Amino acid sequence: MGVEEAKTLLERDGYKMLDVRDWKSYDKEHLTKPPQCTANVPLGDGDDLASFVARVRDGGFRDGAKLLVADAAGPGGVAAADALADAGFANVVGVEGGYDGWRAVFTTCGRRRPPQGKWISTGKGGESLKSGLTLDPNVASAYEENWGKAPPVHNVAKAREKLAEEGGGGATRGGASGEGDDANAASAGDDASRDATLQAAVDDLAAKRAKFEGGVKSYRGVEDALASLRASGADANSADAVALFRERDALNAFLTRGKEVVGEAEALVERLRASDGW
Repeated sequence: MGVEEAKTLLERDGYKMLDVRDWKSYDKEHLTKPPQCTANVPLGDGDDLASFVARVRDGGFRDGAKLLVADAAGPGGVAAADALADAGFANVVGVEGGYDGWRAVFTTCGRRRPPQGKWISTGKGGESLKSGLTLDPNVASAYEENWGKAPPVHNVAKAREKLAEEGGGGATRGGASGEGDDANAASAGDDASRDATLQAAVDDLAAKRAKFEGGVKSYRGVEDALASLRASGADANSADAVALFRERDALNAFLTRGKEVVGEAEALVERLRASDGW
């Protein structure tokens, strides 16, 4: 099925995009609108199709699920759709041209790409840049990275061990006095572990907010650079314009994911602060 018809099914008929590209490609960029319209079940070259079908089912999809199946370029997605159909999935469609074919026509959020020789509105933009485009290098590298690991888990045992190593534990002393020292060491270990966990979560949130703000700054820079090119009469299909369109799409995906990640980090900090012992 062609991209235009497939997009209609996605937006109006309750279909979801089953993206079978590798996880890294999917994490870097995937469809973001309609919300929760896509899922990733990777299918690599040479992978067993029966195992792939099982993983799709493990992902919560039943035989009646409405699925648009796409790999990077097309053939793999069609083969995956055929395998699902043979396994009993009644409403699966392979997308011609795959994800790359889709992105040649639409952005990740569903907006149509500019036709040959045409510019599209970039929305609100600042003043045109006078000397090219300056992107935050941390944001550029972040396209290829996970948004960050979760902060350390609250671990009382390790905190106690560390406290004992630093001379704060009385476990080696016998009698009532030793037992009291043990209790004090355990309490101090609990407090130290909780404090360390909260501080790690706060630091993690600050880092993710900074990364997100850097992405916003870079996105604005791309918008300004596009406005400058458009005002100069440059061709929308020039190498510079195409590179900027791609950069903007990548930043859009980065910021979309970033909103979710920052929200999760904020919620974690609030939970930790509200829990007993803080």
